[in-house]
Amino acid sequence: MTKRLTTIGTVFLLTTSLSIGQVGFEIGKSSDTYVKQIIQYKVESYYSAQGTKSVKMSWDVKYNDGEISDVIYCSENQYHLDLKMIANFCTHYMMASGKLAYVLTQYENVSTDKLKSSYDNKYGDRKIGDKYFDEDYLNYSQVYLATNGYPTVEYKKTETYELPSDIKKKIEDKQKEQVVLEMIKKEAEETEKKKEKEIKSKLYDLEKYDKTQYFEAVNKQRDNLISCLQSISKSSGNPYSSYSSSVQFIPSFTELEKADKKYFIFKNSYTAYYYLKDNSTDGKNYGTYIVSGTRDIKKYAKFTLVSGEDKNCILLNNCYISIPTIKYEGYEVMTEATIKNIVVDYIKGVTTVKIKNGTVTYKKNPPPTEYQTLLSDKLKNEPKGGLYIVKYEVGKVMDKSFANTETKKTKSTGKKILRTTGIILLIAGALIFY
Repeated sequence: MTKRLTTIGTVFLLTTSLSIGQVGFEIGKSSDTYVKQIIQYKVESYYSAQGTKSVKMSWDVKYNDGEISDVIYCSENQYHLDLKMIANFCTHYMMASGKLAYVLTQYENVSTDKLKSSYDNKYGDRKIGDKYFDEDYLNYSQVYLATNGYPTVEYKKTETYELPSDIKKKIEDKQKEQVVLEMIKKEAEETEKKKEKEIKSKLYDLEKYDKTQYFEAVNKQRDNLISCLQSISKSSGNPYSSYSSSVQFIPSFTELEKADKKYFIFKNSYTAYYYLKDNSTDGKNYGTYIVSGTRDIKKYAKFTLVSGEDKNCILLNNCYISIPTIKYEGYEVMTEATIKNIVVDYIKGVTTVKIKNGTVTYKKNPPPTEYQTLLSDKLKNEPKGGLYIVKYEVGKVMDKSFANTETKKTKSTGKKILRTTGIILLIAGALIFY
């Protein structure tokens, strides 16, 4: 399709699909240079993007006495949403005194009847005479066969003085009605925005407004702490761990085996406070282009040590969770959550035990009594009895117990007899550990 089409029209949508009634510039206000820059940018951006281009686009500018009189945009093989077909067309943005005066679109492969049928379907309820009016009745389109033989859509501003008196009265009544409707709509939108702003300005206590998600957060905090404790334990002494050395506060089993005290206890109680802050931005519609909004919800946490020695709350600062937003009166709102009674009672150590008929007897380096029941319950199911060296981690986090053990069977030296001052002492079970 060449630029032999001397007039062009209503449509401005530089994508691979098109809908009627889309101009993109405001008649009587858009400047000629602005229209030229936007069309040039759109066409050049389309071809600079990577990928196969099935739609062919071009643009041109005509001048009259040194001023822009016509900005031309042509397209081939562009899908037309309302016509439901591939269309070839050219659009002329006709200028006067540096402003957009009116717009013409002419089609190469679409009949006049097809255009009228599409406009009847789309704008039939706002058709007066042969004119199809926009919702505000400030602009209208006309469909006709131009003198050059091309089906044409002309889009221009409504000038009531140019219209017959009966049509003029209808238009003026419609415009007045539209003004009232716009005022009502604007007031409703402002009321809704005020309500939305007020609702969104608050933090909503998750425990109060969504108990299900609150208890899910509590359980998530508990399980995350157990998993985190075990991960920190495994990382101890590993220079390649994702945890820094300051976080690796739990000694390794190798360190415990060499130490005088064969176990390490971590017992602390905390309160955690989580909250969200919305730093998102709204999108903006500039008419010819839309700037997308951004979603930016920041997550914050504050931890307090209630009892224990973890003064810097190292554990929680490395094992925190995220809390969700919730819906309140149809809006997504920010939440806060306070989790109390985060009690962490953990021990890691090495001991020697004898297991016989499901009974566990601590022979060497026993853990404190309060941890023995939990560890014994884990060990008593060892399939074979005997003497074992046990590496263990047991504890309770927020009333959930856990126990991990690694056992290694060992041997005794049998029996030794000591003779002293005529008394024979029988010592059984002197052990060799290896």
